[in-house]
Amino acid sequence: MKRAFHLKTPSGPFKDPFLYLRFFHTGRAVLFDLGDLAPLAARDLLRVSDVFVSHTHMDHFVGFDRLLRTHLHRSGILRIYGPTGFLNQVEGKLSGYTWNLTGDYPLSILAVQTDGSVTRAAVFSAKNGFKREDLDRRVWNGIFLDEARFKVTAAVLDHGVPCLGYRLEEKMSVGILSGELLQRKLLPGTWITTLKTAVVEGQPPSRRLRVKTVDGIRETTLGELEGLYRIRRGATLSYVVDVDENPANLEKIVTLARDSDLLYIEAAFAARDSSLARERKHLTAEGAGRIAARAHAAKTRVIHLSPRNEGREDRILKEVMDAAGKGSRIERGWKS
Repeated sequence: MKRAFHLKTPSGPFKDPFLYLRFFHTGRAVLFDLGDLAPLAARDLLRVSDVFVSHTHMDHFVGFDRLLRTHLHRSGILRIYGPTGFLNQVEGKLSGYTWNLTGDYPLSILAVQTDGSVTRAAVFSAKNGFKREDLDRRVWNGIFLDEARFKVTAAVLDHGVPCLGYRLEEKMSVGILSGELLQRKLLPGTWITTLKTAVVEGQPPSRRLRVKTVDGIRETTLGELEGLYRIRRGATLSYVVDVDENPANLEKIVTLARDSDLLYIEAAFAARDSSLARERKHLTAEGAGRIAARAHAAKTRVIHLSPRNEGREDRILKEVMDAAGKGSRIERGWKS
């Protein structure tokens, strides 16, 4: 499945986790978890509109401060999501600083949490010194974000504390037919992004666009450009870390990740350390492999290994492969 986004991950399997996803044609980005964000440049972080946090153990939330520092002078709303108790964690982070000189700063943070039955939300605005302003509760339908291009759903899992697994589904992608582009004497340009946005948003055929041709710029309509592009099913990505290998969790994860084009999943411990995995409430490599197979993930990327496995990364990867079985595509989820 051709996806319409670019991914960045930590430089190694023992680094604090994050998954950075930037959409090709809009430049917008979202983050899964807020580990050590050092590999991301400020320009990367400024693209982030939404952050989906699994839980607030330090290695998954330590990057909040850098993200906040980068966005502090920006206008608009930064949205951030997490499990039950998350609003208190965000409030605690913000209350650790002094905000007496931020009255003219435009940033607001919308924080949302779920316990699996309802969502609670609060706004923290720089102009008010990031004081918490609670919003109404809503019934939880499993969806955090639902837009024209994609939606993000979540499942409440167990890590000794509530922990969220996530699924991002592109609703569609639009591919330009290069042969048709040549035949119509059209040239690439920013107008193609405008065209793709109009198609994704379901704008009417009468929608007028300016296109670039070999003879210069001309005006046309969306209807006249039909046949220039092909609509494809969007890609699906799932992200699961820090979960106990118990039957209830496994069923929820398989359901969440079912038929994912790309599954990012932890494989914290080797099979020989299964008792320690149970104690620490993490997945083993075998558990990760079985989930990948049962979920029928097209490709699985292994992430977030325990430091005790340093130097044994290939062994962990093989255990995931063996458990997943033939036909499963298992890869490193970190830069080699």
